[in-house]
Amino acid sequence: MFKIIKSSIYDKFHCLMSACPANCCDEPWNIIIDDAAYNRLCQMGVEDIDSKITKETPHLLIKNDGKCPFITDEGLCRIHANYGEDYISETCRSYPRFASEYNDIYTQTLGLSCPEVSRLFLELNCNIEFKSEYHYEDKSEVGKKFKPLESELILNRIFNQFKGKANVFDAFKALEKAYGKDDIFDIDVNNIMDALNVVLKELNSPIELTACTKEELTTKAEELANKYPYFLVNLCRYYFFERIMQLEASINKDVLEVIKKAKIFLLIVLNALDTEDVAASLYMITRAIDHSEHVIDAVKEAIKK
Repeated sequence: MFKIIKSSIYDKFHCLMSACPANCCDEPWNIIIDDAAYNRLCQMGVEDIDSKITKETPHLLIKNDGKCPFITDEGLCRIHANYGEDYISETCRSYPRFASEYNDIYTQTLGLSCPEVSRLFLELNCNIEFKSEYHYEDKSEVGKKFKPLESELILNRIFNQFKGKANVFDAFKALEKAYGKDDIFDIDVNNIMDALNVVLKELNSPIELTACTKEELTTKAEELANKYPYFLVNLCRYYFFERIMQLEASINKDVLEVIKKAKIFLLIVLNALDTEDVAASLYMITRAIDHSEHVIDAVKEAIKK
């Protein structure tokens, strides 16, 4: 018996392939090729494989000007076209789907760094949910339920603040107070933006955030809430789900630390969002955050200095 918890948009996603406005095969990300996929390609005698994938483990794609060596001029995958889906690496096959395991509980989410996921996310006219599905391995298990994890109970309390068309700033205040700290992260917003710009520059990111005030961010939040009533609330739910579930594997379940990082995430995304093209600016800034390890941590540490 096991349980799968997945986001309510998970099964709605379908890759746009060559029609994607920002093909992930063109991104300068470090892509790990799993041993099984590497061995299959070696056995098939892929031409010049040593110039395309490193021999050393972990096997990495050798990019050319940031592009995957297997991408065609039409933006499609040569491996998929020539050998079939079974020969694609696990990373390429799964993205933007992400799965995590917590004993007998599995989570399935989608990354907002994908343009199509950002579009699906933005068009939601209700709160994003993370629904449980039970899978039974024999008849004796039918009807049984798992005792909720501590992280699930924490998530329920957090989601109670970020629901409906709640004001996200008020939700953070209530949440912080509930965890024994009033206004735990009331600092100059520009400190966050300056710190992130330093990190983005180190990552050679084309994104640069502008100076702003809390009042300007509040105004932008109100504008977004009028246009997309559930968007900012769902953005917070999306962030909290992954990070609170990760606490399950942590000895020190520091919920306040997650709250701090969630607020940084919200302020960064708010600053970067173009209210005329929210979906495009959303996937661009989340690419800078999600695909660069410990960006939020780096910003948080930089603010302390």
